[in-house]
Amino acid sequence: MKVKIKQKIKLFTELAKFLVIFCLVFSYSFFISFFLRHLIEVAVHAGNNGNCSDYAWAEKFGFISFSGAAAGVDYGVTVSDAQLTGYAWSEKTGWVSLNGVDYGVTNDGAGNLGGHAWSEKMGYISFDDSSVNDFYQATINGDTGIFSDYGWSEKAGYINMNDAGVLYGVTTTWRVITAPTVTTGAASSITANSATLAGNVTDTGNEDPTRYVEWGTDDGGPYPNSCNAGVGGVGAYSCGTGSTLLPVTTYYFRAYATNSEGTGYGSQSSFTTVPDVPTGLSATDGTYSNKVTVSWNVVTGATGYKVWDSVSSSWTDVGNVLTWDHTSASAPTLSPGTADASDGTYVEYVVLALPELSYSDGAAVTYKVLAYNGTGDGAESGTETGYRGLGTVTYLWQGSGSDADGTYGIIFGGTTNPYNYTGAPADGSGRYYKCTVTSQDSQTSSTSSADRGWRRPDDSGTVNLKEDVNLKEDVNL
Repeated sequence: MKVKIKQKIKLFTELAKFLVIFCLVFSYSFFISFFLRHLIEVAVHAGNNGNCSDYAWAEKFGFISFSGAAAGVDYGVTVSDAQLTGYAWSEKTGWVSLNGVDYGVTNDGAGNLGGHAWSEKMGYISFDDSSVNDFYQATINGDTGIFSDYGWSEKAGYINMNDAGVLYGVTTTWRVITAPTVTTGAASSITANSATLAGNVTDTGNEDPTRYVEWGTDDGGPYPNSCNAGVGGVGAYSCGTGSTLLPVTTYYFRAYATNSEGTGYGSQSSFTTVPDVPTGLSATDGTYSNKVTVSWNVVTGATGYKVWDSVSSSWTDVGNVLTWDHTSASAPTLSPGTADASDGTYVEYVVLALPELSYSDGAAVTYKVLAYNGTGDGAESGTETGYRGLGTVTYLWQGSGSDADGTYGIIFGGTTNPYNYTGAPADGSGRYYKCTVTSQDSQTSSTSSADRGWRRPDDSGTVNLKEDVNLKEDVNL
């Protein structure tokens, strides 16, 4: 009896040891499996890959999740250019491994899948039958990341990757990357030594490229210079040449963009820089009473010039010349006032004078000039000022034919101020006198108001020739 009890105790002890060892082994295996799954998940989420989301469908096993985005979920499938890695999950099948030692789902880089996944309950799951019966091949759209078509398992049958997004459909952020597509835009803001050049990315190739424009002076290249517009997506972009260009020079340029798969180029375009700034600008200061003459030095490559003046505050296209006469510059002012004729002061003559005469040059006008060619206007020069001068003033005295402010005749020889008019009536009869004053080139003319004067009829007065001379000296010019 005692022997049997000892045998039972020994058997129970051995069974307990077995259970302990079993639990330890199971716990260790679970830990290793859990650790490896997380290690794989971390690995497949690193690098330039695309994570999957949503579900596939198997008739016998229901939904199979490819997404590991939910909190606390330790699975997820990642797509790279070469393979699918990680784990999918189904409530009925448990883990579905996409990549292992003896199996793995491949990607040919264009989204055509191949190879096998593995599930403890479904066994091998094929993703490609194209080389056998061509019944199925799971694919990924390289532009949208949408899975399509079927996988196959002997135990699960067809596994539908997508039902057009109605109830389920596996997607990924992975894309097929190709070289970008680019067109060349136009040149703008063209100056004598700079320009802004444009391009347009019409297709990024599923990876935003770095965008450039390159240029040079040789038709067809090479293009030794370039500017960088930075990384960007679909759409127009531009960058500047900086102050590296030469005036009146034709440049050839093209846009291009680069991503990890290559470079796309736009077609060649061209532009010509505008002329340089004119030098030697000058404007006459009172040289002419009827104009201001503006002049400048020739600019290489210019086909014409424009002059700006402060009177009109606008530009005038003067053509391909190096001087321009501005006849609309402010005119000189000339005001003779009222004439003064002596009243019986002298026997020999009447003294005619303009004591209120005043005059001045025209107001100063500001000028600047630019050169242009077929491309457009060059930069403006600095400014210069000029004005119309009054020049030499001439006088023409006139007298009335009677003692009335009426019909006037020219007094021959009466061309000075003052003027001693000896032709006045000797009997002391009064006459009216006025003077027309004219500037150089007859551009400015004005006639004074008239004044009555007369000669003393006899020589009994107190004024002598010396007094006459003194009077002349006192006349206000």
